[in-house]
Amino acid sequence: MNVAEVFERQAMQSPDRLAVRWRGQEASYRDFLKMVLLLAGRLQEAGIGPGHRIGNTVSNPVSNMALTLAIAHLGAVSVSLPTPVSAESLEATGRASGMTHLVHARETPFDNSVVPPARQFSFAALSAKPEAGLRVPPLAQMEAHDLWRITLSSGTTGAPKGIERSHGGSCQLPVLTRGLIPTGPQDRVLIAMDVAMNFAVHHSLRALYSGACVLLPQDLKAETVLKAIHEEGATQLVTTTGVALSLARLAQDPASSYHRPAPSLKVMNAGGAAVSPQLTALLREHVCPDLYINYGAAETGLVAMSDAQLQARDPACSGRLVPWIEAQATGEDGKPLPTGQVGRLRFRGAGLATRYCDGSGAEAFEDGWFQSNDIGRLTLSGLIYLDGRENEVLNLAGVKIDPARLEAVIQQDPAIIESAAVLLKDALGGPVLVAVVVAPGGPVDAEALKERCARALGVHARPKAVITVPSLPRNDAGKIQREVLRRKMRLGTPDKAEPA
Repeated sequence: MNVAEVFERQAMQSPDRLAVRWRGQEASYRDFLKMVLLLAGRLQEAGIGPGHRIGNTVSNPVSNMALTLAIAHLGAVSVSLPTPVSAESLEATGRASGMTHLVHARETPFDNSVVPPARQFSFAALSAKPEAGLRVPPLAQMEAHDLWRITLSSGTTGAPKGIERSHGGSCQLPVLTRGLIPTGPQDRVLIAMDVAMNFAVHHSLRALYSGACVLLPQDLKAETVLKAIHEEGATQLVTTTGVALSLARLAQDPASSYHRPAPSLKVMNAGGAAVSPQLTALLREHVCPDLYINYGAAETGLVAMSDAQLQARDPACSGRLVPWIEAQATGEDGKPLPTGQVGRLRFRGAGLATRYCDGSGAEAFEDGWFQSNDIGRLTLSGLIYLDGRENEVLNLAGVKIDPARLEAVIQQDPAIIESAAVLLKDALGGPVLVAVVVAPGGPVDAEALKERCARALGVHARPKAVITVPSLPRNDAGKIQREVLRRKMRLGTPDKAEPA
């Protein structure tokens, strides 16, 4: 079992079908397979095989995908790295993952002090036109539990951790997901996110396993992505909630060329963070009526999905469990709670990670379960309702406030499409609760918002100040970066916050 095998079978079965398109350039399944096998041959000549761990910092998304599949073809393990990658991140990830080699697209290699003891290769040299005699290595036969990739956690609760992915789990998930989002050779799947992210790799494999075409935008700016949807005839869109938010902002403008959904786009799939009812309504109206919001984590992959009907009927619901995932809410003693009670959520099923590559966080993986930091409840019909995160509670002078619950109340205002509750410091250094909102729908009645929060959650949850900003800082997965937001804001007058 090898994750590259299904793609390679597709390429041999339908070699002339379009596999990938980026910046006006395209490659058939035949040509893309040639690229993968060329890279695999060059890597094998360099002595790479099963057991080696290869860092991938190539920013060109087509090259990144081809290199990832080439490493899998050899039975080696690819180490996912953000692009561009800082020296600090590279050093930390390299040490934690046990990286043995590194492929880069730089004019000069990284400093050896940053990536010991990894041997470095230039992607340009690996992909150069071969001389006669380059041997095509056979596909490595792997066991289901064998590793093929190390990805990074979101890092919202600390430094990103390396997560081990197996061939078996990563082969299963694209096939299982096709049962929820039917995909075939007629589809053109636009991946509008960093291709190194686990979510992007999963959906790229889903497309390639199905004989579909993977479309990759030139960048992740809203106009670029919307233009690609309309001009490339995308039938499916996969993106993060952060990118989705930027799409909604642009498309809702009546003067925009993309004010109406593209006729070709049949399905939009977004994940990474909670989405307000106002945002889902804008996306359904202006981008794609058949909208799916995903709930999951880097360690679990897809856990639940909320379709357009569920979003409209029950906006507080985070989605319905996918068929291959089992979930439980647990109490402080770690034991399962009765259905409907609020507790810490844990999950098990196909495709879940089994450990962090540095051995840390062993308590998160026990008896096949992944213990998340999410707090929530489950219904008998498989619906999930989130109630915040265990490690994101705001401590306001000893009073604990769940930012997710507060933000849900804030976003009842129809003018607000996203919000963040943060603690700032007053002139004496004491904590002050502030609501930061994005409200393209018009001015926000700050006093009414404060009173609504107090009525719903108690006087301690009444924000001292409300500030409107153009956007909230988010990471690549679309999650709000509260610490970045706190650094960017300061408390001005006693009841007003403003940018620092």
